[in-house]
Amino acid sequence: MILKLFKNNNWIKYLFEIELILIVSFALSMLITMLVGMPKTDDYYKTEDNSGIFEKYKIFTSINNINVKNITEDINNTENNKSFIKDFITLRSLSSELENKSYGIIDDFINKFNSDDKYLLYEKNKLKLRNLFIKQKYSEYIDEYNGEKYGFTYDMMLLKSFIFLKNETKSNEIFGSLLLSHPIKFFTNYLSETELSGFLKKISQSFWNKKLENMLQKGNFSDFRNISKYIKDKQLIYFVSAEIAYSKKQYSRTKLLLKKIKSTRFQTGKEKLLLKMRIREQDYANIDQALEKIISDKVTYKRLIYDIASLFLMKGESEKSLEYFSKFISLTKADKSNYNEDYWKALWTSVWLKIKVKDYKGVKSLFYEGSKSSVRSYRLANSFWYSFISEKNYSEIKKHPFTYYYARLTQYSDVKNHFKKNTFKNLFNKKGSELFYRLVFHIKEFLRYGLSDESLEYISWIKNNENLSTEDMNSIKFIETLIYFKRGDHYFTFTSFKNNFDNYQEIILPYFLREIYLPLRYEKLIAKYISGSGIKKELILAIINRESMFRPNIVSPAKAKGLMQLIDRTAKQTARKLGFKLKKNQIYNPEINIRLGTAHLKELLNKYDGKIYLALAAYNAGSHRVKKWIENFGNFEEEKFIEMIPFSETRNYVKNILRNYYYYMFYSAKNRSNVKL
Repeated sequence: MILKLFKNNNWIKYLFEIELILIVSFALSMLITMLVGMPKTDDYYKTEDNSGIFEKYKIFTSINNINVKNITEDINNTENNKSFIKDFITLRSLSSELENKSYGIIDDFINKFNSDDKYLLYEKNKLKLRNLFIKQKYSEYIDEYNGEKYGFTYDMMLLKSFIFLKNETKSNEIFGSLLLSHPIKFFTNYLSETELSGFLKKISQSFWNKKLENMLQKGNFSDFRNISKYIKDKQLIYFVSAEIAYSKKQYSRTKLLLKKIKSTRFQTGKEKLLLKMRIREQDYANIDQALEKIISDKVTYKRLIYDIASLFLMKGESEKSLEYFSKFISLTKADKSNYNEDYWKALWTSVWLKIKVKDYKGVKSLFYEGSKSSVRSYRLANSFWYSFISEKNYSEIKKHPFTYYYARLTQYSDVKNHFKKNTFKNLFNKKGSELFYRLVFHIKEFLRYGLSDESLEYISWIKNNENLSTEDMNSIKFIETLIYFKRGDHYFTFTSFKNNFDNYQEIILPYFLREIYLPLRYEKLIAKYISGSGIKKELILAIINRESMFRPNIVSPAKAKGLMQLIDRTAKQTARKLGFKLKKNQIYNPEINIRLGTAHLKELLNKYDGKIYLALAAYNAGSHRVKKWIENFGNFEEEKFIEMIPFSETRNYVKNILRNYYYYMFYSAKNRSNVKL
C-alpha cells in the first residue's frame, strides 16, 4: 500500500528525495568536520565562541576550491558597475595608459573617481603620483606623497623629484636613507651612472662605516665590490676585504690583506683575525697572551672568546672548546640579553662537551637553566633533556608538537592525545568582523579572475590594517599561505606560514591541510627507485622537503643541485656506479635526480648499517666527517650522538629531516599511535 502510494504520488516522491538529500548532506558535513580535525574535547566547547572556527574553515575550503573565470568576458557583464574588481582593473589599466600619454583621460578619471574602499583609494593615489611624475609636476608629486608605503619605485620618484627641483640637501638625505637598506643595483634602473656616482661620492665616512658594519654583521658582502671604489679610506677597504676573505676560507689572501693594515683604528680587528688564523693552523701557543692585547675592547674580547671556543669545537678539541665556552658564559651571564642566541648556544654546547668528556657534574642544572632560555629552539632542546634526566612530564615539549623533540618523545611516552589539543583552531576561533568578510570577498574576487599576484599584493596591504582583530588577521595571513598552496609553490607556502605564525611549531595542521608542511609529490618516481631497497618513501619525501622544498631547478651556495641537492662530483660518481654517464643539466631532471639521490642514500645506509641518522649526517656533511665524529664521540646512543654533532647546520639538518620523516609517517599511518622514529 505504502509502496503503491509512493509510486503514484510525485509529491511524496519529491519529499522523500529532499529528505534523503538533507540526511546525506548532514552526514557529509559531519564527515568533513571529522576529516579537518574539528576538536571534540570538552575544553573546546568552553571557549568564548566556538562557531568562529567553523566559519573560517568554510572560508579556507572555498578559497582552495575557487574556479578561475574568464576576465575579459565576465568583467564587463557584471551587474554592479561599481564593483571592487572592476574599479581595480580600471585603475591598473589606466596606469598602463600612462605610457601612451593619455593624460586627459587619466586626469578626468582621477578627478571623478571616489570610493569608500581604502585599497581602491590607495591604488588611485599610486596612479595619481605616477601621473604627476610623468607629467613632470614634481612639486605636486612631493606635496601628494603622504609618506604611505607605496614601495621603492615611488621612493625613487620622490628622490628624482627633488633632483629635478635641484634640492641637493633633500636629495642626499633621501638617497642616504634608501642606500642604507638597499643594494646599489636597485638604483641603477632609476638613476644615470653620473647621478649615482655623484651621490656615492658625497657619502660621508661615518655612513660607510655603518653600511659596512651592517654587511659584516649579516655576512652579506654581495654589494661590497660595487661600493668599495667610492670609499676613500683604503685601510677600511683592506680590513673589510680581509674579513670577507676569511669568511670565504681564503686564508692566504686574508694574511696578505692584514699586512696592509697599518692604522691603529683596525688594530683590534686585525689581532682578532690573526688569532683565529693561528687556531685554524693549530698554533695554540700563547693564546691568552694574544687575548690580553684586545681585552680593553670588551665587546670584541667577548666575541673573540666565543669564536675561539667555536674553532676548537670544529677542530675536535673538546676540552679546549669547553674551557673557552665556559669563559664566555662567565663573562656574559650578567648581560646575556645582549648576546642572546650566542649565550644560549654556548650554554647548550658546553653541556654536551661535558657529557662527551664524561664530566657530568652540573649537567642537570645547566639543562634546567637552558630550559628557561628566551630562544625557543634552545628552550625546547634543554627542556627535553632536563625532563629526560629528571623523568619529568615533558610539558614544554608537548606544547610544540611539530618539532624533532616531540617526535622523539613518542618513543618514551604516549602523547597521541595531544594532537587533539592542537593550536590551529585557536588562531581563528572567533567570528569574523564585517570588515574581515569584506576583505575576504575582495580576495576571492581577485582569485576568481586569475589575479593571484594581485591578491597577494592586496593581502600585503591588509597586513598594515590595525582595525582587524588578532583572529581575523591570522585568518588573512593563513589565506595568503593557501594562495601559495593553491599555486603549487611549496617554498612560499611553508615560508609564508612560518613567517606569519611565529608559533608554527605548536601547530598540528588538520589532515586536509597537511601538505602545507609536508607536500606529496613525485611519489611514483620515489616508489620506482626505492623498490627493493628497504627505504621508506616517507624518508625520501622528508629529504626532498628539507633539501629543496620540491624545487627541481634549485642550486645551493655550495653548488648542490636539484630536488635531492647533489653536488656534481657525487652525482657523476653515482651515475657511473649505476651504469650511465650523466649529461649536462640532467641533474635537474626530477627522475634522474631522485634516482641518483636514492642510490646515494642507499649506499650510505649500507655503509652505516641502516642507521638513518648517520646516513643523513654523511649526506649533508660528508662521510669523512662522520667517520671523524664516530671516532671522536665513541659509543653514544643515537639521540646523544645527534646533539654532539659540532656543525649546527648538520645537527639541525638531521633533526629537521627526522621530524619530517616522523610526520610523513604519522599522516599516512592507519594507526598513528604506532608511528615511531
